[in-house]
Amino acid sequence: MKLSSVTPLEENFLCRGREEFGRLVRRTLEKGSGAFFKVFGKSSGKPYYITVLMDNEKILAAEAEDVGGGSSLRGEAALGILKEILDGGPVIVDAFPMTDVEVKMSIVENLEVYNSTPKMKLTDICPSLGGETGETIGESRTLQRTTSSVTPGITGGITVEERPKKKPKPKTEVVIKAPAEVDSYFRGMVRHLMNIVKGFGTDLKRVEVEAKEVRYALGAGSAIHTNLKLITGGNLPGNVRKELEGFIYREAGEMSNEIGKRIVISRIKFS
Repeated sequence: MKLSSVTPLEENFLCRGREEFGRLVRRTLEKGSGAFFKVFGKSSGKPYYITVLMDNEKILAAEAEDVGGGSSLRGEAALGILKEILDGGPVIVDAFPMTDVEVKMSIVENLEVYNSTPKMKLTDICPSLGGETGETIGESRTLQRTTSSVTPGITGGITVEERPKKKPKPKTEVVIKAPAEVDSYFRGMVRHLMNIVKGFGTDLKRVEVEAKEVRYALGAGSAIHTNLKLITGGNLPGNVRKELEGFIYREAGEMSNEIGKRIVISRIKFS
């Protein structure tokens, strides 16, 4: 599905299951009148990329893309995949709060998906949204509080301990050299690549994209020739590399159709 320019509340947010996803949904909806979610996870070992549009009460549109096969599902079938990946393990989520106007604009821009999606209640996906779960919404994920035994020398005293924060993982370094008209498209592609790699339990250390417009002789037009370098430390299995390459070529085709100019992938290098 298409998403208009909306500021994310969370990007690459790890949810370990349906209940945690429900808490993120509630926290996102508190910021507006609706929300858009991009969810990456696995169903039956296959990676899926799912987009979901909702208001404060129900799901309005849903689409699931088979990352490896390139096929897509809409509506009830996509929601079925979403339920499976939420039950099957951790998922990576981008969350976008939306105003009422932004929700309506998204419906118009994704009318086919909207029409094919049954308007399912949010509680059918996340039962915890039907009431309080006992945890404050928006509570820090990095700070966990525990109560320990009575402090020696103080009758009835209770010590509240704060567990040390885990050191954040190094962020992926992204270098993009591209014409202004396609810069944002390549940044979106890189975000998707990072999500796919995360789904396989690893991270990209650095991504380099170099794109130049090449004009052909004798009035044969022009194209944007692109080289990509994905640095992972050499720990990506061959089948994962093939999936990433397939995704890049599909993205290039979609970009070509959208901007009306050919995107040619000249080289993909892993290191």
